[in-house]
Amino acid sequence: CVERSWVMERLPIPDGRVLQYKQMEGSFSNPNGGMNAHTLGWLCSVARQDIIGADATRHALLELYCGNGNHTCGLAPLFGSVVCVEIDKRLCLACCE
Repeated sequence: CVERSWVMERLPIPDGRVLQYKQMEGSFSNPNGGMNAHTLGWLCSVARQDIIGADATRHALLELYCGNGNHTCGLAPLFGSVVCVEIDKRLCLACCE
């Protein structure tokens, strides 16, 4: 008997942070944790170097179909403001946890 329809996943990314996600049953998640960490590390690196520069507060992040916030959580500290769009209410709640 399974008592819940989700699992908590910890994802160490190359910049030293460890992010935690609530993965909901039936929703997309990258089954390859190593590739997920590498991809998120690359996205953060590009955001730091090529997009933001020194003044992160001047830039906003808009993420469409953010799901449980896999990319959002990693990228959010690099931007002055963040707006996410997700149609699945369960994933919105999971992202906020």
